Amino acid sequence: MPAAPSGLSAVGLIVRKELREALRDRNMVIQLLLLPIIIYPLMGFGAYQVYLIIQGASQGQVNISWIDSELPAELRESLPDDERHLFLPTPPELDATGAGADADLFVRLRAEFEGHGDEKPLALLSWWVVGDSTYAQIHYESSSDRSQEMRRLFRDRIRDHSEALARKNAGAVGLSEAEFAVFELKSENTASASQVARYVLSIAMPIFLMSMLSHGTFYSTLDTVVGERERSTMETLFSAPLPRSAVLLGKLIFVVISTLVTFTLNMLSLLLFLGFALQLVELPVEIELQVPLVSILIIVGAVLLLSITLASIMMLLALPAKTYREGQAVLTPVHLVVAFSSFAALGTGQTMTVDQALIPLLNVVMLCKTVIGGEYTWATVWISYAVLAGLGVISMVLARRFVGREGVFFDPTLNLKRLLRGGFRA
Repeated sequence: MPAAPSGLSAVGLIVRKELREALRDRNMVIQLLLLPIIIYPLMGFGAYQVYLIIQGASQGQVNISWIDSELPAELRESLPDDERHLFLPTPPELDATGAGADADLFVRLRAEFEGHGDEKPLALLSWWVVGDSTYAQIHYESSSDRSQEMRRLFRDRIRDHSEALARKNAGAVGLSEAEFAVFELKSENTASASQVARYVLSIAMPIFLMSMLSHGTFYSTLDTVVGERERSTMETLFSAPLPRSAVLLGKLIFVVISTLVTFTLNMLSLLLFLGFALQLVELPVEIELQVPLVSILIIVGAVLLLSITLASIMMLLALPAKTYREGQAVLTPVHLVVAFSSFAALGTGQTMTVDQALIPLLNVVMLCKTVIGGEYTWATVWISYAVLAGLGVISMVLARRFVGREGVFFDPTLNLKRLLRGGFRA
């Protein structure tokens, strides 16, 4: 009679079993393999098509605006003269002398406007002179992109007209261009193409990283722990001549492998799509991504430790769940907290502190952000690693302790609260 497997052979047996079952499960294949491959191209191309539709629709629209009859000829001539813009005289009710137009009246007359199909005036430019002072006022709607576009157009043209008039008056009194200009402001971007790319990636990467890892751990934990119980094979598995610690470790390795595979596929899909998208979009600055090998290895280490920690915690919390619905109810809050934890670092600086390194999840987000940006210290790296490893070890020790008690699997009244308190039948 062959001896029962033990040690690494038992762990390997469990890992192979879990992988075979996962590949047979259509839902697992879709969630962990197919979805990561197609989600970003689908989302990206969908968004691009919507953008093209909106652009095509906007090209057929006419931006109608009211302008004051007192507007100077030079300013009036500087406004666009094309088929996309139509400037109409201000209605007599709004053309107040010596004062700006009434906002409520503008809203009412705009709603009652007819004559150009469904198009309504987007903005109103009022102009009046009191004594030696000239005033301009723009009415617009901040809830409309096209209305805000007309506001920016009027503002820029008024500013240019004001500067031209000031230069003309300065020349009339004998001032040269150099004497008229109080100072000249110039700005120059000194960031290299690689620095720009790393800055953008340091903001986007933590968001995708936390979401991808959480997604993979969530579904693989449900399958290997809750799915096993729902199929009524958990008791059979733990009755087999295998050390329970080997069974637990094998399931943990399966969850970590599934998480890392999902994460890798997500990243490859995202990078391939971004590489294609950048060929279609003209960026205002040049982007050239160059991340040092040391930075990549630090991030890989953090991803591996976080995967182990998340797998340990989710497996521990999922132990009492008897159905998928119960498992989802328990793990969904953890899934959401991990997925959205990256947004906590959006308002922080580019330098990671020791306090941040001591806070789980935040330490991974900040580590990823600062390492890509090139502003990190080895102290924060090792502290973050230690915190993640400590949480993983604690979760695995608790899980090993619990699976060694028969009541975890045979007590029908067991719930998470009683599990953590140890209040179940031995």
